[in-house]
Amino acid sequence: MPDRDKNMGPLKRNGLLGVLSILLTASLLLVLSAGTPQASEAEDLATIREAAEQGAASSQYTLGVKYGNGNGVPQNDVAAYAWFSLAAAQGNENAAEHKYIIAKRFTPAQQDEAQSLVAELQAKIDKQLNLPASSPPVFANETALRSWIQSIKPAAGGK
Repeated sequence: MPDRDKNMGPLKRNGLLGVLSILLTASLLLVLSAGTPQASEAEDLATIREAAEQGAASSQYTLGVKYGNGNGVPQNDVAAYAWFSLAAAQGNENAAEHKYIIAKRFTPAQQDEAQSLVAELQAKIDKQLNLPASSPPVFANETALRSWIQSIKPAAGGK
C-alpha cells in the first residue's frame, strides 16, 4: 500500500495544516474576545444616546424602545415615555403610539415624573443645540387641557 502522506503533494499537506492553524487561531481569538460583544453593545448605546441628546428623533425612539423593553438598559417606563415623547414631538408616529400606551399605565406621580424628565431632556437638547429653552404648553383650564390631550391621542380604532 502506498504511503498516503508521500502521495500527497506539499501544498495539500500544508493546506490541511494551514486550515487547522486557522481554526485554532480563530478559536483562540473567540475565547479571548468573549467580552467584546457587550463592549460593542455599550458603545452602540452610547452612540444612540449621543444622537438622541442631539435631537435625532430615530435615536430618541430607539432609546424609548430600549427603556421600554429593558434592552441594554434597566427597564424604565418613565424614561421610555420621555424618549418617546421627544421623538413624537418631531412627528414619529410610532413613538406617539408607544407614548400613549405607556401613559395609560401611569399613576399621577409617574405622569409628573415623566413630564419633568421630558422637560429636563428637552432643555438639555435645546442647550446643546443652542436653541431657546422650550416651554411646556399652558392651558387656561382643565377643559382646554383635556381637549388638547384628545387631539394628540392616536386613533384607537374608533374608541
